[in-house]
Amino acid sequence: MKVAKMVKCKTCGADIAKNAKVCPQCGGKVNRMTPGVAAAICIIIVVAVILIVAVIASSSSGDETGGVEQTAGQSGTTASEETQTADGGESEDTRTADGGESEDTRTAESDDSGESEDINTVDGTTKTIGDWEITATSVEVVDSVSLGLLTEYQASEGCKFVKVNMTITNTGTELDYFQSFSTYAKVVYGEYEYSPTMMTGVDEDLTYESVNPLITVSGFLAFEIPDEVINSGETLSMVVSDVYGESASITLW
Repeated sequence: MKVAKMVKCKTCGADIAKNAKVCPQCGGKVNRMTPGVAAAICIIIVVAVILIVAVIASSSSGDETGGVEQTAGQSGTTASEETQTADGGESEDTRTADGGESEDTRTAESDDSGESEDINTVDGTTKTIGDWEITATSVEVVDSVSLGLLTEYQASEGCKFVKVNMTITNTGTELDYFQSFSTYAKVVYGEYEYSPTMMTGVDEDLTYESVNPLITVSGFLAFEIPDEVINSGETLSMVVSDVYGESASITLW
């Protein structure tokens, strides 16, 4: 006669037969894990581990690929910036300084305030009006004129400043004022006349500039002119006159 294998009751600790379904001491149910259930649990655990490893490997591969793509994108951006810099260099267009056949180079540049400007070099001919010798050196078309780091003179909407850079010399025998009652400059476009804008606080503004005899001063006069006039392609001139009726014209373009 076989003796039944004994196991401990998990509820009360009494010895009970291994195949018993209920403990005879406490009446507690005896839970057993069949071989089939155990095998199923093992399979589930193995599959879960494999899935976790696969997800981790895929995530690592994606991060490396993203890093390579980002590096390539940065390289492409750098190359694009270099190309833009190369293309954004000097763009030349010829414009006649005084209406003749001689060519001046008109170059797109940037002033200290970051605004775009066109520079047109005039022929540098010296004009004499009364006691003044006037030499225009270049012309700039700008959106604004800087007064300092935080202040600037801004042209009205639809207009720009035409800055005529020049040197002036007082050839008289006493102190005189340029761009005042004795000598006055204006830009002429057909029947239209434009007076310069007085830019108080800008050192190089020659409006009402006081100059002693035989002294030469460099600076500019700024004329606010509509875009349609600037872009018309027609001749634009600066005419300087004095109280005696004398005048001289300087072709700006």
